[in-house]
Amino acid sequence: MKKIILLLVAFVALAAFFYFRTAKNFVNCEFAFDRVSSVVLADVDITNVKSLKKLNLLDGAKLLSALGNKDATLDLGVDLNVKNPNDEPARLDGMDYILYIDERKVVEGSMEQQVLIDGKAEAKIVLPCKVNVHDILSSDNIDSIADFAFGVANNNVDTKRMKIDIKPYFTIAGKTVKFPTYITIRGDQMLSNN
Repeated sequence: MKKIILLLVAFVALAAFFYFRTAKNFVNCEFAFDRVSSVVLADVDITNVKSLKKLNLLDGAKLLSALGNKDATLDLGVDLNVKNPNDEPARLDGMDYILYIDERKVVEGSMEQQVLIDGKAEAKIVLPCKVNVHDILSSDNIDSIADFAFGVANNNVDTKRMKIDIKPYFTIAGKTVKFPTYITIRGDQMLSNN
């Protein structure tokens, strides 16, 4: 009986050590903005659509109505690249994030999904962001708002205008441990493909 208990304690200690080590490795990872991978405006997917004129009549009318009523929700998938320089895997259990456009806080959110990145590997993390476009743009001009949304959809918005603050967190021994400060990723910060 003692051998079984001792073996069980050793197994739990080893698992906890591995879990802690993979969380610690995440601190050494490099983060970079990749792109905005999906853009849905007022429930119309405009990813890769160049302008309002390129939409079918029904989708165009839906967008114009939402923009005119100041009820146009913009759903973005913001892609981050994470590069693990460690020889061993890196893990996180989620993160809080804040998206800024033109130094203005646009979205605050949380991603509660475990990410495990093998040693010397890269992974993509997609942050879901949802905001009313009238809250982020100072102009009430429908054309300006549409141009901005379609520009994001086609990666034609100057990425220097975007910034993301992330605060990773880990679960250790059943407790959530958040990184003490935010890590800032600027839109023009890209990983090199070495």
